Amino acid sequence: MRHTFDNSQPDPDPEYPAIQNHRHPRMHPQMTALLHSFPGMADKLSMWPDDVLANDVLLWTHQTGSHGERLVIQFLLSVWDPGVDWKAKGFANFNLAEAIQTWPPQSRNAQVVARWMAAPFFP
Repeated sequence: MRHTFDNSQPDPDPEYPAIQNHRHPRMHPQMTALLHSFPGMADKLSMWPDDVLANDVLLWTHQTGSHGERLVIQFLLSVWDPGVDWKAKGFANFNLAEAIQTWPPQSRNAQVVARWMAAPFFP
């Protein structure tokens, strides 16, 4: 289920906390394309925001997602800013060994990470 940022409507998902004083985030195109390379992630997050720490949907998705989805978000955060201790920010730091143990080598998630490793970019 995609969440919107329209505060004029009640939140349709009772498990998702209402966003208070939330400004509309700006999308980062390159990171959004990488995000959507992972299966099912476009259904969870419609775009990658320019200000990840102010984005409640990103944190909520990390907290409530499957183990594989959390690893995807951790990977994306490590690409976004590899110098940040994401655990101190309420997420977790990406662990490649954990991802390898979780994702089979032929999985789409593993293939996306391998393609990024072959031609890495940092926004």
